[in-house]
Amino acid sequence: MKKVKTNFTPKLLVSAISVIIAGTSGYANALDAKISGQLNKAVMTMDDGDKTTAAIVDVVNSSTRFRFTGSQEIDPGLTAGIIWETEYRDTPSSQVGVSDRNHGDSPTMHERHANIFLKGDWGKFSIGQGNGAANGASEVDLSGTTVASYAEQEDVGGAIKFVDKTTRMPTVSIDKTKSSFDFESRHNRARYDSPKLGPVTLAVSAGTKSNNDVFSASASASQKIEGMKVAGTLGYSALAQGGATGTRVRTGGSFSVLSDEGYNFTLSYVKQTDGAVNGNDPSNYYTKVGYITGKHAISATYSDTSDLLNKGDSSTAYGAQYVYKPVGWAELYAAVKVHSLDSKAVGLTNVNDVIVGLFGSRIKF
Repeated sequence: MKKVKTNFTPKLLVSAISVIIAGTSGYANALDAKISGQLNKAVMTMDDGDKTTAAIVDVVNSSTRFRFTGSQEIDPGLTAGIIWETEYRDTPSSQVGVSDRNHGDSPTMHERHANIFLKGDWGKFSIGQGNGAANGASEVDLSGTTVASYAEQEDVGGAIKFVDKTTRMPTVSIDKTKSSFDFESRHNRARYDSPKLGPVTLAVSAGTKSNNDVFSASASASQKIEGMKVAGTLGYSALAQGGATGTRVRTGGSFSVLSDEGYNFTLSYVKQTDGAVNGNDPSNYYTKVGYITGKHAISATYSDTSDLLNKGDSSTAYGAQYVYKPVGWAELYAAVKVHSLDSKAVGLTNVNDVIVGLFGSRIKF
C-alpha cells in the first residue's frame, strides 16, 4: 500500500488547536480564545573560582511557555474564562552547573495553569491549578529588568556549587543556601480576589500542594502618587506538612516605586517560620535600584538569605543588569552577579565566590 505523506507542521498544529477552541460557524456559542507565549534563551557563563564554563539555557526567571486564554460574558455582569499555560523548557538556568551543563537536556513540559474563573462586580472566583493568593508577593518590581534579575536569585545558577578554596572540591549548591521563600507558588486551589477597594485588592486561597494543605492570603495595591507609581503586596502562606515538621509559615512582601523620570527602587523581605528547614527560621532580603530611559533599563541588586542551610549562614548575591526593549514583544538583556557564602559549618568556612553571567533574549508571541 502506498504511504500518504502528511505535511504536519507546528504552524498547522497551532492552527488546528485554535479552530477547535474558537469553534466553527456552526457552533457560535464557543468561547473565543487565543494562543500566546514566549521563548527565553540565553548564554549563561559560570565561574566557581576553580573552573569557568558556559551553557545555553532556558531562563527560569521567565521560562519558555505557551498558553490558551479566553473569557466571555455569560450573563449580564458575569464573565467566565480560562487560562491553560504549560512550561516547555530544556537546560533550565536553575539546574545547570559547572560540571553539569546539559542538565535537563531533554525538553520537559510542566503545568503552570489549568484554571477556570468567574468574575463580576463582586470580584473573581478561580478554581484549578494556578497561583496561590500570595504567589508573587515577594516579586513586585517596576524596574523593567526582571527578565534579567528578580527576587528569586536561585533561578539563575542555583545548581552551581561553591568550591572549597583549599581542597578545590565542590561543596553545596547555591540553591541549598538561597531562596526568596515566595509563598508556595502555584498549586491546585480555590481562590477569591476581591474587587478593588480603593487602590487595594485582597485575595485568599486554599488548596493542596504535594498532598499537603495550603492556605494563603494577600493584600496588593498600586497607585499613582505625585509623579511616581507605587506598587506593593503583603503575603501570608501556611503549608501544613504534618508530623514533626509541622506547618511552614511564610510572611512578608515587597514594594516598588517608579518615578516619572525613570528612577526606581524595589525592596522585598520574606521570613519563614515553624516548619522551616532544621528549625532555623530563615529569611530573605532583596533590594534593587534602577533607571529606565526610553527603550533601556539598568539596575543593581543585592540580596541576603540568612539561616537556610545552617543557623548563622549568610548567602549573598549582588549584581548589575541591562535590558533593551526595542518593541513590546522583544527584549535583549545582559546580567552579571556574584554569589558568596559566609558559614561556620564544617566544610563551608572557606569557599570561593561564584560569578554568573547571562546574555539572552525573550521573544513573546
